[in-house]
Amino acid sequence: MGSAPPPVYAHTADHEDDPYGEQDGYIKGTDFSLPYYSEWSRIYEQVVKEGVLRHVNCGYLSTEGTPPTLLALKQHAQSLCILIKYLTPTPGLSEIGDGSLNRARAGGPGSDPLTIKAHLNDAFDFLCDLNTPYSNDDANHNVPLSAILNEVRARDEIKGVSYHCPFAEAPKPRNAGEQQKPYATHQNLILHANACLERLDHEFSTTGGLLSILPTDQEPKESVNHARNTLLGQWLTYTQHLVGRMHDLERSYNNALDALAGEAVIPAQHLSVVGPNAANQGHSIVYPQDKYVLVNAGEDIFSYIHQILDKQETLVQAQDTIWKSSGVIGEGSVVSEEASQLYTRGIVYVDIPSRFYRLAGQGRNTVFVLPAHNVHPATAHTRLLESQPTVVTSVSPSDPSRVSVLEKRYTERIVQAQEDMANVIRLKRENERQERELTTLVEEHKKLVALRDDLLGSLDKDSRIKIKKLFKEKDNAEALRGQIQKLDLENKELNKLVRDWTAHADKQLKEIERLKGENRAGSAAAAAARFSNTPLPSPSALRPPRAPPVEVDDDDDDIDIDL
Repeated sequence: MGSAPPPVYAHTADHEDDPYGEQDGYIKGTDFSLPYYSEWSRIYEQVVKEGVLRHVNCGYLSTEGTPPTLLALKQHAQSLCILIKYLTPTPGLSEIGDGSLNRARAGGPGSDPLTIKAHLNDAFDFLCDLNTPYSNDDANHNVPLSAILNEVRARDEIKGVSYHCPFAEAPKPRNAGEQQKPYATHQNLILHANACLERLDHEFSTTGGLLSILPTDQEPKESVNHARNTLLGQWLTYTQHLVGRMHDLERSYNNALDALAGEAVIPAQHLSVVGPNAANQGHSIVYPQDKYVLVNAGEDIFSYIHQILDKQETLVQAQDTIWKSSGVIGEGSVVSEEASQLYTRGIVYVDIPSRFYRLAGQGRNTVFVLPAHNVHPATAHTRLLESQPTVVTSVSPSDPSRVSVLEKRYTERIVQAQEDMANVIRLKRENERQERELTTLVEEHKKLVALRDDLLGSLDKDSRIKIKKLFKEKDNAEALRGQIQKLDLENKELNKLVRDWTAHADKQLKEIERLKGENRAGSAAAAAARFSNTPLPSPSALRPPRAPPVEVDDDDDDIDIDL
């Protein structure tokens, strides 16, 4: 006994004729939400068929690229419960979960204000306190649930339902390790691939459809190799190989049927049937004709060959009649002459191609002959198959790379391209900034040159002389500054020399005092002699060098001022 169909409401009536509604796990839309179709709904398709999830879809499940968490869903459900509580105040108590609506009054029999008891992390723990916003720090409550993310992107009355691209990336993952492509489920990938293949088959319909995408052998070899190294190319090549192989097998099968159809005239069996009184009695006909066996030579081909021979004989008779009237045929050659028909001795022949068969792998054994193969009525289907072109070339199939390797390869290329693009944009902006600065500096230089020319042009001769002297004094001051720096450097060297001489003298005096203590007489003279033999810095070296004179230019000639 089937269950009753679910009721239809005003906000769902316009969506009941959805052509995708029969898919497993597909939930039709409403006036307030899109249709819902996800990996989770396909797993729980039986629950979807019961209709209890008819109104499950909302913005939390359909936000593009952002899967919700269990915490967000519970917070949303609590807010809806609180909203419904304020919209429909209920004075009494009721128990939920038993399949009925018990409108028990407060204090009445069976009423229990503690019917709902839930612990933290239970399914309905958000109902324990509807006066406080629900929160939960459990790690499982904060994991993005990509399996419940709605794969339906939009629905149009004319175009129908459109799905998200499986390669669409999330706007920005909030946590490390989140899935960057939340719509890349197996179902969505298959739908996307099927749509792409249907589009390609339609685009190449004029050349034979999807199987005609591969380059032919007449095109450059590199193009053929590159095409056959792709997954689609290997698939199409393998399909063409199977089609070609099936075509060869079908041709071989039909040829076998042609050879076995009817009765093969085997001479040994023929003797057992007709007996020793056959037309060829007295001759050994088995051994020579073991080399050739006539196959599929029934009454149909026998009659057909005689029809062709009759037509050929008619032509020969007409020609003989002409020759008889011309006197070029002797009377001995004439068999009979009836009315206008002339029958002469001779042979009538026609050229009809035949097909010869031999069992493969058995060497030079018996040959089976099928007469008039190209006009044989029983071989028409075989000739049709053999006349149709078939692609039989193929490359060795190879296993494609893992999805992770393929994804990594393309992702690395995309990331590198994005980095290169960012560097190009940065360098371009830096170049534009430097060009603007250069343009500004050139304009400022032009203004300063014009200002200099205006200032010099507005001054009288005395002012120009004063300015000239001022710049000369500036140059002299720079020269004096250089001499002072040089003297400071020499002074530092002189101070170092004085310190070295003082240290050396102190060392010698200490040595003299030590020697005096050992020997007041001779030792003192020896120590003095040793002291006199030690070279000491010359006192003239302690004299500071004379600074070179500074030449002051008092020339009053005009000078150029370069700002």
